[in-house]
Amino acid sequence: MESLYLKATEKTPEFKFDVETLIMEIKGNCSMEKKNPFFLSITKLLSNIKSASPFKLNLILNFSHLCKNSKRGLLFFLIRLKEIQCISEIKINWVINAENKLVQSIAENLEYMIRIPVNVKMTVESNHKEEILEL
Repeated sequence: MESLYLKATEKTPEFKFDVETLIMEIKGNCSMEKKNPFFLSITKLLSNIKSASPFKLNLILNFSHLCKNSKRGLLFFLIRLKEIQCISEIKINWVINAENKLVQSIAENLEYMIRIPVNVKMTVESNHKEEILEL
C-alpha cells in the first residue's frame, strides 16, 4: 500500500490517504458535473489497496459544498470501500456545517444505502471560528 494525495481544484475536493495512520480524508468543495472522473479515479485506486492482514480504516468526510451530481460518485466509492476484503472495519466521520441541510440529507441517505454507521459532527461558524457541536 502507498499513501496518496490529490490536490483540490475549484470543483473537486482534496483526497488524502495516509498508510501510516490508516486515515483517508476527502474535504473541500465538491461541485462536479455528472461526467467528472474524480470519484471514479479514487474508486479505481482502491483496487490497489492490499494488505497482508485486515486493518481498520478511518474515513473523514468534510465537504464545504456537495452537489447532488457528486452523490452518486460518493456512493459508489463508499460501496467499493466496503467491499475491500482487507479492510476489517470502516469508521466514517462526517463533518457537516449545521446550516447545510443538503449535505445533511445526503449523509443520511448514504448511511442508509451503504449500511455503514456514519458519525456526524455538526459544526457552526461563529466569529469566523468553527465549533463542533456534539450530537
